[in-house]
Formats: sequence, structure tokens, C-alpha cells
Amino acid sequence: WRNTAWTFAHENGYCDGILLNDKKQVVETLLGSLFLVNGTTVTTPGLGAGNRKGIYRQQLISLLQKQDKFEVVETEVSPFALQKADELFVLGDAQGLFSVGQYRKKKFGNKLTQEIWELFSAYIQQLHQL
Repeated sequence: WRNTAWTFAHENGYCDGILLNDKKQVVETLLGSLFLVNGTTVTTPGLGAGNRKGIYRQQLISLLQKQDKFEVVETEVSPFALQKADELFVLGDAQGLFSVGQYRKKKFGNKLTQEIWELFSAYIQQLHQL
């Protein structure tokens, strides 16, 4: 099914695609774990939705939970919640962390995503120095 999703994304000029489970809940994107930012709350689909249990995903969640600034929520995410978010970003194994500029007609900022990227990048650099 991933090959079918990639074919659809490619044929329609999309950089990525959002995967839904049989309950029509957001699981992840073709490129990685999806995160929604609303204020300082960072929401991501829980593992019960069917997404992959990625190491970077768990490291980012743990890192954000240690910060006083952020609240991290793992929960069910509907496709409609994506359009209500202030920002969206994806964390993938190969592509790293990147912001989503647009979903449907909604355009997103990336101010907090940039801050999260800098925090996570510094964390990963520290791990490589060990």
C-alpha cells in the first residue's frame, strides 16, 4: 500500500502523503512521523494508530517532554485537526525534521518548528560526540 501511496503522491505532484488507518485517523506520512503544533502543544498520533515506532520519534518526544516550554500529546488525530494546527512538521529517518508548508488550502508557519529543529539538532550532535 505504501507503493500505491507513493505512486499517487508522485503522479499528483506531492512531496509526501498522509497515511490514515481504517478508522480514518492520521497515522504518519510516507516520509516519517507527523507532528502538529498548536501554541506550545506538540501533538502526534499515538502508537496505537498504527505508525512505526521510530527511534528518532521517541527521542524527539522525550526531548520535548523535558523542556518546560512544550507539552507533548500522543493521541488520535483526525485529518481535520491538521487544518486547525498552527504548524505541521515531519520527522523522518532519512530526511530529518522538516516543516510542512501547506496541507490542502491551509498554509503553515514554521517558527516553533524551527526552534524544535534547532533543539533536536543540538541533541543529535551531542549524541554523536559521545
